[in-house]
Amino acid sequence: CKIPSNFAEYCPDGELQCRYFAKGLTKYPVNCVTKSEALQYCKAMVPGGTLPSDAQWERAARTDCTGPNEKIIYTRFVWGDQWIPPKGAGNFCDEACDNKYWGYIDHYQDEAGCSAPVGSYALDGKCLNDVAGNVAEVVLDDWDPQFFASLPPGAVDPVAVGSPAAIFRGSAYTGVLAATAQLSARIVVPDTPVEWAAIDGGFRCVSTWPPK
Repeated sequence: CKIPSNFAEYCPDGELQCRYFAKGLTKYPVNCVTKSEALQYCKAMVPGGTLPSDAQWERAARTDCTGPNEKIIYTRFVWGDQWIPPKGAGNFCDEACDNKYWGYIDHYQDEAGCSAPVGSYALDGKCLNDVAGNVAEVVLDDWDPQFFASLPPGAVDPVAVGSPAAIFRGSAYTGVLAATAQLSARIVVPDTPVEWAAIDGGFRCVSTWPPK
């Protein structure tokens, strides 16, 4: 992989924001990769691996496995219903954020100007790390606003295909609003003229076991 020419951006300390390509940053989320690259990685490196579907991502993000019994989170945000986020809720754009693309959260401090090591925040998820903030995560589905309404009752792990637009979940450190931090929020990115990759876009893999 090569760093796309339009992503040669730097943090205030001079550290390359495309941290996937930087040495010694193995604890940081992978970014600056396209959906196709992310899918290729999951298939090559994880037994039975792929990207999570949109439905799988939300089901996992809403899982609370902190107690003896697994529960589903029905709140607006992974930390609850209140806005602004409590301290330690995640890596969001605060007053010190170097890239206030979507604005920033006043009176919130996360001590990270760019992306942060995975699992840096105590309240960033009830089971998974970085459910909100840090980097947004691309899912397997293509964007179709009518897809879920068109499904038959009882559909399991459906995946929308065919649209020239990708879906990212989980918001990102480059800026966050109450609307984009919600567990139900989706960021839709048209894949034209080329696939989208950015400093605040990443992914996570899922595995079907045993592999098919």
